Amino acid sequence: MNPDKAADFWQAVLAHADLLRAPALSHPDAPDWEEAIAAVSHAVDVLAEAAAAFDERLSVEIDNTPMQDGAAVRLAVTCHGDPQGMEAVLALTGTAPALPADLLVSAFKPPVPREVLAEFSSMDFAGTEVQFQDVRYVAAPSEETPGRYDIGCFLPPSAATEFDADVPGISVAALVLGMGLGELKVMTLVARLGVLLTSEPPPDSVSAWELAEQLSGHVGH
Repeated sequence: MNPDKAADFWQAVLAHADLLRAPALSHPDAPDWEEAIAAVSHAVDVLAEAAAAFDERLSVEIDNTPMQDGAAVRLAVTCHGDPQGMEAVLALTGTAPALPADLLVSAFKPPVPREVLAEFSSMDFAGTEVQFQDVRYVAAPSEETPGRYDIGCFLPPSAATEFDADVPGISVAALVLGMGLGELKVMTLVARLGVLLTSEPPPDSVSAWELAEQLSGHVGH
C-alpha cells in the first residue's frame, strides 16, 4: 500500500470538497441544480480513480446524511463487498486528514437508514419494481463457519432479473441485504446467501433492517 497514493487520494478529496457538498446546500428547484449534480458525478469519478490507484479493489460512493444542524455529504470508501479489500479500505480511511464538518468519511458503505423507507418503500431494479418489505430473510448460525450466519432470502418471483446468472433473485436479495446491514456486516457475518422465489415467505422471516437489529450484538454493525 503506497502512502503517496493515499496522500494523492485525500488531496483529490479536498480539491473537490466544495463540489461534493454543493447539492446538500441547494435543492432540485435551483437553477444550477443539474450543473451541480453533473459536477458531483465528475468528482466521484475522479475520486474513484484515485482510490483504485491506491488499491484496485477500492472505489467511492457518496450520499447525503442528515445532521442536527442540517445535512452533510458522506463519502464511503468501498471494496464492493470483497473481503480481500477490507484491509485496504481501513488503511486508506485511516489516513484521512481534517475535512470540512459537513463532509464525512465512512469506511465501507453504511446501511441505508431505516427511516428512508418511509419515503422510498420500493426500488426499481433492472426495470422491475421491488417492494422492500417483500424481500424477507431468515438467519441461522453457520455450521461450516462459526460466528457467521447462513441467510435465506424469500422474495417474489417478479424480483428475478437477467443479471441473476444461475440463482434467480440473487441480485435483489444481495442488494437489499447490503442496504439493510451495510457492507462491513455483510462481509463479516454472512457465510452464505440462499434465495427462494415465493409469494409466501415463512412467518418468522424479517426485512433486511429487522435482520440487522437481530444481528446488532455482533461486530460490524
